[in-house]
Amino acid sequence: MRPAYPTKGFKLSQRVDECKPLELGTECALFAKDKVPKNLLKDPRLSSDHTSAYTRTFIDSNLQMHRGSVDDSMSGTTAIVARIKGRSVHVCNVGDSRATLGEVNSQGRLRAVDLSHDQTPFRDDECQRVKAAGARVLTLDQLEGLKDQNIKCWAGAYTRPPSRSNLSRF
Repeated sequence: MRPAYPTKGFKLSQRVDECKPLELGTECALFAKDKVPKNLLKDPRLSSDHTSAYTRTFIDSNLQMHRGSVDDSMSGTTAIVARIKGRSVHVCNVGDSRATLGEVNSQGRLRAVDLSHDQTPFRDDECQRVKAAGARVLTLDQLEGLKDQNIKCWAGAYTRPPSRSNLSRF
């Protein structure tokens, strides 16, 4: 019987390949699809310090995109990588991507378990983290001067990362 998960390499969503050429973010997503796995597999810390390897991979891939031919000035992409090694799953994400795992509970029911948390300005803690790093958090309308930059547009949707108690049940 084949395992239900890939045992080697990475499988990224086919959705990336289905994007229309002019959709914002498509070039960035295709760039990340190509570079992130290659950068991660080159990192010598992958088997000993996965947190450092994932962090460095995402930073390096982002720098490569900025320095490359992809115009990411008004678009970007999210990325999520999950690596299964033995009985451990290591997950790293950037942006509003989420990894979930189906788990069978003691009653034999399948439930979703979040393995990551979206990085979005709708979460107050994430908005504050980004601002503390020196960034401004604005909508496109605020950037273009159509709306007041002093009005907080992102608050309210999330106040904290989701907990196990509010997961969807199947």
